Amino acid sequence: MIEKKEEEKSILEVPLYKSVNSFFRSRYQGDKTIHLDQAFLEPTTHQLMCIQAAGSSMEPKINAHDYIFFTNNFNVGVGELCVALVENEFWIRRLEFKDNSLWLLPENPIFSKVKVEKKQIIGRVVFIVPQPANGVHA
Repeated sequence: MIEKKEEEKSILEVPLYKSVNSFFRSRYQGDKTIHLDQAFLEPTTHQLMCIQAAGSSMEPKINAHDYIFFTNNFNVGVGELCVALVENEFWIRRLEFKDNSLWLLPENPIFSKVKVEKKQIIGRVVFIVPQPANGVHA
């Protein structure tokens, strides 16, 4: 019995947000829940959350439908991947500080960088789970 309780504690329920509206409507609840084994995660005091990527601005690093896990850690360093709120959407980009301003940089060169304010940064990307090419997880 004790082993089962310990095993249950090792599973972390992570909220998955389908939209910015659901993020603000039910902060830390999400539209769905993803279950992760805590044994594979680095300990953190920040809330772990997830969104699913859309579009091609971060290709080849991040592709459409990849799962992006992030924390509500607002101390994102220059060069790190972050989640920001831009035009009422989640944007995943690399953070740059240049000319006394914060910029979101895409990985895909056909997209432009975007100037943002610090209050638009909602978290730091901690890991990415790629979507399989056929869309089916093993």
